[in-house]
Amino acid sequence: MENYKIIIDLSKSMNARSFEGTDIIHKAEFDRVRKLIDDKMKDNENNDSKIRGRYNDTITILGSRGSGKTSFLMSILQKYNGHDNIEIIELIDPTLIEEKGHIFLTLISLITDKVEKKISKNECDPCCKEYRKRKSWDDKLKKLAAGLPSIDIDNVSLYSNWHDPEHVMRKGLDAVKAAKELEENFNKIVEEALDILGKKAFLIAFDDIDVNFNNGWKVLETIRKYLTSPRIITLLSGDLKLFSKAIRKYQWKNFGNELLTWEGEKLEKIEKYDELVTEIESQYMQKIMKAPNRIHLLTIGEKLNNGGKIFINQQSIDKHYEDFLNKLGLRNKYEIHTVNTYLLGLPLRTQIQILKQISDCSLNILNVIDAFVSDLYESGVDVELAKSQPKDFCNIAHDFLLKKELLNETYQLLPTSGSVNSNAVLFSLYTMFIEHSKNNPSMFFEYWITIATIKNL
Repeated sequence: MENYKIIIDLSKSMNARSFEGTDIIHKAEFDRVRKLIDDKMKDNENNDSKIRGRYNDTITILGSRGSGKTSFLMSILQKYNGHDNIEIIELIDPTLIEEKGHIFLTLISLITDKVEKKISKNECDPCCKEYRKRKSWDDKLKKLAAGLPSIDIDNVSLYSNWHDPEHVMRKGLDAVKAAKELEENFNKIVEEALDILGKKAFLIAFDDIDVNFNNGWKVLETIRKYLTSPRIITLLSGDLKLFSKAIRKYQWKNFGNELLTWEGEKLEKIEKYDELVTEIESQYMQKIMKAPNRIHLLTIGEKLNNGGKIFINQQSIDKHYEDFLNKLGLRNKYEIHTVNTYLLGLPLRTQIQILKQISDCSLNILNVIDAFVSDLYESGVDVELAKSQPKDFCNIAHDFLLKKELLNETYQLLPTSGSVNSNAVLFSLYTMFIEHSKNNPSMFFEYWITIATIKNL
């Protein structure tokens, strides 16, 4: 049971940042990640850090868009900042890396910068450790660099001169050897870097890797191929559904068009390939994102159901929403409960925006639906007309219900459909209807004729 108290400070929650104490909304998940990290550090201390074999033990932070993953990662990194045995690598967001860049090169660059800063402080003194480590570090870095051209599988320049036997003997085979040893050389770099920095492990966090499928796939492959040292603790955030899509995309691509065309389409075996892709996807995810290390960020509604206590200033968040609905003019307990449940289940980022607006004393009620404007546009709702022209509202709502085949299910405009997008539109229409009807009581008759009567007929 999550019986701890959480206080949301709206003035500090509009942008991603690190949080501490009662400000951490995902406190239970935060404590679980801390335990996983601490357990990994104990394992490193109890075992030989130079163990052979490949080690994949990524901690995955899972949640939908706007669930607070970035702030969560920042809070974890802040917690371990200054730790005696852990060196923090700044938060890596693949969406901010240039298209021609590679996440592995970015990571090497960040590690190298830390080492160079450490060495440069004392390397003028021949007696110091950093001075003696300079040559060893440079040698290992050169060996690593020799294999880096192999990470770009689309770059065929490495093999462009392989028709020349002399080139093969002098350059080609050395390059292949370096590529084969890339993982081993990277792990040696990690060991050397930590030795220079006086730490036991690197803590690395990748954020939003599911947004861009190409960059996201590079991150997953980098983790699988190269981040295999027990002295690297990897945090990975994203949406499990989008992870699945990214993996499936590249597994389908691996089959090639010819095989899919001949066997999939002409021999009508596409279902066999779909089953195979699903199996490969499942095994890949279990390898990179082991189930025991998956941390799911719950919604505020789920936390309240688990016994959590969440407050805006001194008022509980559900009471905060109820007061807002009372301002709308709602008195029906069923409707209040239904709408309140919907709002509490929204992504954290969306709730923060709504809560910020409804806390404004000079609130224009219709501005609350700005958080759902993308859903309204995607569903073909004329937002400006619906907000500004009460006389056209019922026809707009009626057209939406018919288009989405929701008339029988949600004719009351309550957000109770099975679609996230449709619920966002329904809540927006519901809010507009209530606000319009305050100054236009005839809308109740229009609603009865345009929507309710048609539903019953």
